[in-house]
Amino acid sequence: MQAMKVTITGRKVNLHEHFKELAQKKLNRFDRVFDEDAQAKVVVTLERNRQTVEITIASRGMIYRAESTGFDMNEALDQVISALGHQIRKNKARLEKQIHSAALDRYLLEYPDQEPEENDAYEIVRTKHF
Repeated sequence: MQAMKVTITGRKVNLHEHFKELAQKKLNRFDRVFDEDAQAKVVVTLERNRQTVEITIASRGMIYRAESTGFDMNEALDQVISALGHQIRKNKARLEKQIHSAALDRYLLEYPDQEPEENDAYEIVRTKHF
């Protein structure tokens, strides 16, 4: 399995090899979500002793982007990775919901005469009081 293509750029700052390896390692955990056609761009900018890390991931027409500013670029990188993970999970849940909804609609179109009976009796199994 190939990893996504990662481009790391530093603006007004020289990036150490350690930071590049760390960014690559943290982005590798998204490899199971994206295929090898995905491209990730990491841009680190230094302005007035504050470092901004911006990551953009493009894959199959979807674009995920997150940015964080902090005094330490490793801390900002952690925040950006966390934000990207949240976006990816949120989008995955939304897509799964659409797929299940479409499957239900397709089922109802194929079998329109099978509607649930209104007279089905429900049995109360347990009652909770708070």
